[in-house]
Amino acid sequence: MSLNYDLLTDRQTFVLHTINDYWRTHFRSPSIQDLCLVTGIRTANGVHGHIRALRKKGFLSPVKTGSARGYITPQVQEALEKM
Repeated sequence: MSLNYDLLTDRQTFVLHTINDYWRTHFRSPSIQDLCLVTGIRTANGVHGHIRALRKKGFLSPVKTGSARGYITPQVQEALEKM
Protein backbone atom coordinates (compact mmCIF):
# COMPACT_ATOMS: atom_id res chain seq x y z
CA MET A 1 0.00 0.00 0.00
CA SER A 2 1.36 3.38 -1.01
CA LEU A 3 0.77 6.26 1.38
CA ASN A 4 -0.28 9.63 0.01
CA TYR A 5 1.49 12.26 2.09
CA ASP A 6 -0.62 14.95 0.38
CA LEU A 7 -3.47 13.81 2.67
CA LEU A 8 -1.63 15.12 5.73
CA THR A 9 -1.73 18.58 7.21
CA ASP A 10 1.59 20.27 7.97
CA ARG A 11 1.14 19.54 11.68
CA GLN A 12 0.31 15.87 11.02
CA THR A 13 3.44 15.59 8.88
CA PHE A 14 5.49 17.12 11.69
CA VAL A 15 4.00 14.72 14.27
CA LEU A 16 4.69 11.77 11.97
CA HIS A 17 8.33 12.80 11.43
CA THR A 18 8.72 13.36 15.16
CA ILE A 19 7.47 9.82 15.87
CA ASN A 20 9.86 8.38 13.24
CA ASP A 21 12.81 10.30 14.70
CA TYR A 22 11.93 9.20 18.23
CA TRP A 23 11.75 5.55 17.16
CA ARG A 24 15.19 5.83 15.52
CA THR A 25 16.68 7.30 18.70
CA HIS A 26 14.84 5.44 21.48
CA PHE A 27 13.55 2.24 19.79
CA ARG A 28 10.01 2.88 21.07
CA SER A 29 7.11 5.23 20.54
CA PRO A 30 7.23 8.64 22.21
CA SER A 31 4.84 9.35 25.03
CA ILE A 32 2.04 11.83 24.55
CA GLN A 33 3.95 14.24 26.80
CA ASP A 34 7.10 13.80 24.68
CA LEU A 35 5.09 14.65 21.57
CA CYS A 36 3.60 17.72 23.28
CA LEU A 37 7.07 18.98 24.20
CA VAL A 38 8.69 18.39 20.82
CA THR A 39 5.82 19.49 18.58
CA GLY A 40 4.62 22.42 20.66
CA ILE A 41 1.08 21.05 20.79
CA ARG A 42 -0.16 22.30 24.15
CA THR A 43 -2.58 19.56 25.16
CA ALA A 44 -2.58 15.78 25.27
CA ASN A 45 -5.97 15.87 23.57
CA GLY A 46 -4.41 17.77 20.65
CA VAL A 47 -1.72 15.11 20.25
CA HIS A 48 -4.31 12.34 20.52
CA GLY A 49 -6.29 14.02 17.73
CA HIS A 50 -3.29 13.97 15.41
CA ILE A 51 -2.53 10.35 16.29
CA ARG A 52 -6.15 9.37 15.59
CA ALA A 53 -6.02 11.15 12.23
CA LEU A 54 -2.70 9.51 11.31
CA ARG A 55 -4.04 6.07 12.25
CA LYS A 56 -7.24 6.64 10.25
CA LYS A 57 -5.18 7.68 7.21
CA GLY A 58 -2.94 4.60 7.53
CA PHE A 59 0.25 6.37 8.62
CA LEU A 60 0.33 4.78 12.09
CA SER A 61 -0.59 1.31 13.22
CA PRO A 62 -0.75 -0.31 16.65
CA VAL A 63 2.28 -2.07 18.04
CA LYS A 64 1.40 -5.61 19.02
CA THR A 65 3.41 -5.63 22.25
CA GLY A 66 0.72 -4.33 24.58
CA SER A 67 2.73 -1.18 25.14
CA ALA A 68 0.94 1.93 26.33
CA ARG A 69 2.86 3.71 23.61
CA GLY A 70 1.39 1.42 21.04
CA TYR A 71 1.83 3.01 17.63
CA ILE A 72 4.39 2.64 14.89
CA THR A 73 4.94 4.07 11.44
CA PRO A 74 5.17 1.85 8.36
CA GLN A 75 8.79 2.95 7.83
CA VAL A 76 9.82 1.83 11.31
CA GLN A 77 7.80 -1.39 11.02
CA GLU A 78 9.56 -2.22 7.76
CA ALA A 79 12.98 -1.54 9.28
CA LEU A 80 12.22 -3.74 12.30
CA GLU A 81 11.07 -6.59 10.09
CA LYS A 82 14.40 -6.51 8.24
CA MET A 83 16.35 -6.93 11.50
